[in-house]
Amino acid sequence: EMGQIYEAYHEYEKNGEGDFSFLPHLMAEMMLDGQSLEILDGQVSHIPMKWVKDVLIEVHKMIGKNSRVFVLDILGIQSSGKSTLFNTMFGCRFPVSSGRCTRGAYIQLIPVRPEHRERTKCDYFLILDSEGLRSPELSNDSGSFKHDNEIATLVTCLANLTIINIWGSTFSGDLSDIIQIVAHSYLRMKEVEIDSFFHILFAGVQDIKASTTNITQMDNVITKIQNAIERVASSENKTVQSLGDDGMFPQIDLVFKGN
Repeated sequence: EMGQIYEAYHEYEKNGEGDFSFLPHLMAEMMLDGQSLEILDGQVSHIPMKWVKDVLIEVHKMIGKNSRVFVLDILGIQSSGKSTLFNTMFGCRFPVSSGRCTRGAYIQLIPVRPEHRERTKCDYFLILDSEGLRSPELSNDSGSFKHDNEIATLVTCLANLTIINIWGSTFSGDLSDIIQIVAHSYLRMKEVEIDSFFHILFAGVQDIKASTTNITQMDNVITKIQNAIERVASSENKTVQSLGDDGMFPQIDLVFKGN
């Protein structure tokens, strides 16, 4: 509501009615107190550019121009535990429930304790939580596929690191679509020299003691991920490295080889 008031104020400020120029500063103070900011309206897929820009300018002034901010976001199928993961990791308060509990995209600023800043190489984490993809509520909507593409492209291009959250250890058709969307975004980022990478989180896997079974299933998933990325690169007559230090998923080999 604050964003809508501010956008309307700037659209019609020539009328000279009211002064709402203080709202970005107020929202910036609220962000430093732990409040999240909606950057994408999930109802109409609209980004209030003036509002978001002015709020982030105020945040930048408050935290200091030399502060290092690391942007972290998460992608996955609806109800795969994305918001729950961020709430657990960072103490956020993103809404969680069954069904489509997150609409659009939200950011929340998390300060890093001074004693950990050298190790994390940042002063703040900017957590970006977005709505789940392949929502059953939107399954009958002809524009749902485009909507998912827009969400995935937006958040991956804004983030330093994107976590792709997978429930279980199987490679579904929906996951294949997501990987290909992300691969398209990755190729675009490389063209404009945006430095970003991805990591896959497997949630809800079998008993961690069943190491042989888990590794076999993960190897199968990783192979299919590589194939999906190669298809995208081939369709654009480009090459892309999916694994390794310079690839889209630089940590997969380390994790699953036990290093």
